[in-house]
Parts: sequence; C-alpha cells; structure tokens
Amino acid sequence: SFTDSNPGTVTMTVNYSILGPIIPTATLAQATINRPLAPTSFAASGGTNTGFTFDVISGSLPAGVSLSSSGALTGTPGADGSFPITVRATDSGSNSGSASFTLIVNPAPAFASFPALSRTVTQTYTANYSATGGTSPYSYAVTAGALPPGASMHPSTGLLSGTAASAASSSFELTVTDANGCEVIVSFTISSPAGIDAQGTVTDASCSGVCDGSVQVT
Repeated sequence: SFTDSNPGTVTMTVNYSILGPIIPTATLAQATINRPLAPTSFAASGGTNTGFTFDVISGSLPAGVSLSSSGALTGTPGADGSFPITVRATDSGSNSGSASFTLIVNPAPAFASFPALSRTVTQTYTANYSATGGTSPYSYAVTAGALPPGASMHPSTGLLSGTAASAASSSFELTVTDANGCEVIVSFTISSPAGIDAQGTVTDASCSGVCDGSVQVT
C-alpha cells in the first residue's frame, strides 16, 4: 500500500503474453527388428517456441532404441512388437506438454509359403512364393541360379508363372527384401521331367465278332 499526500488517479500498465499449449509432434515409421530405425526427429510448437527438450515420461522403447533430449529417436530395435510411449516437450521457460505415440517394430521377413513344383514339359507353372513379417512392401528376386526355361517371377508379388520349356531341373535362390532393406534367402529346386510320348500299335480283329484284335502302347 502507499499514501499520496496529493490524492489523485494512479495508472499502472501490466504487460503479459498468453502462451499456447505445447504439442510435441513426430511421424514414426514402422521399423524391423535388428534393423536401424529410419531417421526420426521430434519437434514441438507452443509455449515460448524456443529451446525445446524431449523425454519419455511413460511407456518404454524397445531395447536398443533411445530418445535424445534434442528429440532424435535413434537405434536398432532388439525386439518386435508395439511400443506405446508418451513424449514430453519442455520449452526454455520450463513450460511443457505431452502427446502419445506408438512405435511399431515388425519381425524379420520370412517366407510364408514354399510351394514345391514339378511340371512336365509344356505344362504351366503357377506358384506364389509369399512373404510375411518385416515391413511391406516386399520385393522378390532370383539372386543365384536360374528359374526353369519358360518361367518368370513377378518382382512385387513373388508369383512364379510360365510354361515348362525343357526337361531339366533348376535350382535357384530366392531373396525377399522388405521396405527397410531386411532380407531372407531360401533355396529351391524345380524339376521339369520330359512328358510321356506314347505310341500305339493296333492289330485288327481277324473277323467280325472275334475278339482277337489287340492294341500295344509303348
């Protein structure tokens, strides 16, 4: 309180600012176990809009992954699964806000089907070598050996198709690669035996009604 010997009007000016809520943001790409994360950084807006630091205040990241105070999410996940976390952003004025995120770590890719094929010459091949795990989309490629003559494989679906063009066995390695560059390699052998060439010799019956005719197939 104060006393003024000359009563009058006192005017006071108060300056203040209203700070917006602090909201941390990030886009977490799906990851694959034992594969380094794609570059990921947290950012924030609101508060003083300066000097943000970040930390995980609930949930946990997989072993091998960490969040730096500058907001960089780095590392190589040692476990697969879904990892929900809450990240807090704190500005230079010690104001803070938080948001929830989920890091998805997929298992390593593997083949879900191993169709065994054996086709005689001129028969049609149709088989789907499909993959599971990892992070889609997948790509398929023959990385050693060769497919049977007349056969081809779709690089995006793993569908093997074509017509057996020669009598031979073909051995090859098929590599499937997921979106994060993880690979699995499996060896296959496809056989294409020659078809049966049947020839017949016919001996007519000696007389109508007499069952002495014959057919020989070689």
